[in-house]
Amino acid sequence: DENLRRMLDAHSAVIESSASAIVTVTPDFRVATWNKAAVRIFGWSAEEALGGPALFVPPHRMENARELHRNVMQGAVISGTPGLGQCKDGRVITLSISAAPLHNPEGHSTGVVLNFLDTTDRTKAEEALRRNESLYRATFDQAAVGMHYASLDGRFIRVNPQYCRITGYSREELLQRSFRDVTHPDDLQADLEQLDRLVSGVGATVRLNQRCIRKDGSAVWVHATVSLLPSESGEPLHFVGVVEDVT
Repeated sequence: DENLRRMLDAHSAVIESSASAIVTVTPDFRVATWNKAAVRIFGWSAEEALGGPALFVPPHRMENARELHRNVMQGAVISGTPGLGQCKDGRVITLSISAAPLHNPEGHSTGVVLNFLDTTDRTKAEEALRRNESLYRATFDQAAVGMHYASLDGRFIRVNPQYCRITGYSREELLQRSFRDVTHPDDLQADLEQLDRLVSGVGATVRLNQRCIRKDGSAVWVHATVSLLPSESGEPLHFVGVVEDVT
């Protein structure tokens, strides 16, 4: 039938042009189809892969893979499950795995179709982001100077332990306050004018010598360096302050 042939040709073209490795595996766990993305991701040519065992499965994960194969053969559908893949050059990569059973016109199971999306770069980026976040958290919390984030209206968003020691307030208490509550009244107006200039785009940083009013009412002299953190669109997002007790 001409229409059926055209449909199958179109289907094959979609599989071959897919960015994901699309592989079909027979009931006895041998490779039946192997698209161009599978060659690119795993490294084996179609001639090397077709008819052979599932070389793309790391040896230590073979039993898991066979169990997944059995479950899908029995009708299970897998979508976006994280997993590992073995490459020809020995690398083990991270994958997002989807799988569904294949049936012949009589409804009998003839194998499994697998879709592999290489997530190695994304996984590395996420790990790097987690490491950077962990390093940032350690730097922020262990810094020898006071550090804080404050919204554009002056309310504290995040404060480190040293800033708590400078002000005499606990972290929870500061997060209920703004910098106005810890700034000496005689210094407040000059500080507000400087911060307004920063928000207006006049300069990237302001440096303030001021008195900080502690929780117990005493005043300490501090040197504060305040910058403005922009959003991705470039709009002012919040203030970042570094505060040193110079009493």
